[in-house]
Amino acid sequence: MRRGGESDPRNKTFMKMFNLVNIGERSGSGVPNIFNTWEDQGWKEPVIEERFDPNRTILTLEFVDKTNKEKAAKKSGEETSE
Repeated sequence: MRRGGESDPRNKTFMKMFNLVNIGERSGSGVPNIFNTWEDQGWKEPVIEERFDPNRTILTLEFVDKTNKEKAAKKSGEETSE
C-alpha cells in the first residue's frame, strides 16, 4: 500500500463511486500521493494500521506541523531532564 503501483481498493463501493464521477485512476498511486503531500506540507507522517477479524486498514492523517511537534517534544524532554 505504501509503495503503490498496485491498485487494491480497500472499499470497492467508494472506488466505484469515484469512477462514476471520473475521479480515480486505479494506478495504485493514491496512498503514496497522500504521504508525499503530507511530507511537502511538513505535517506529521500518516500512520497505517492493519487490524484483523474484521479486516480493517486504518490510515490516520493529522494536520499537525511536524517541526512544531518535534520542537515541543524536545522542549518537554529538556524540561524533564533538569
